[in-house]
Amino acid sequence: MRMSLGSPKKKTTAAQRYKKLFDLWMDESAPQGERDSAKRKADAWLRQHQKSWRDASSILAQAAADEAAAAPPPPPSDPRDGTAHPFDSSEFSPVGVVRGIVSKYVRMSSDHALTIFALWMGGRGDRPAARPAVP
Repeated sequence: MRMSLGSPKKKTTAAQRYKKLFDLWMDESAPQGERDSAKRKADAWLRQHQKSWRDASSILAQAAADEAAAAPPPPPSDPRDGTAHPFDSSEFSPVGVVRGIVSKYVRMSSDHALTIFALWMGGRGDRPAARPAVP
């Protein structure tokens, strides 16, 4: 018993097969022999389906509609998309972290004073430490 590892072959409609021939016939980068063969096959397809070249635009539109219908459905949306990210909160900003640590050890008269102190403490790491004067 032989098993195939590839995906199953996608079934194409008649309009999609015609579009494939039409695209090859119109492809200027394809070898001339392949283009001529595609035109002959497209003519045979039209005769077989009792169509003419005037019907080409409607056949191509049908092929596009068939492609869209055969496309897989979009993946379901992630249920987490509607919820806020937990680290978007200000308590996880650098100032919020310093403020949280300071608030465990220091009591201030107001939240504003605590925030100002946390900003001052957080900004102190930007400057190098003062050097003692050399005599």
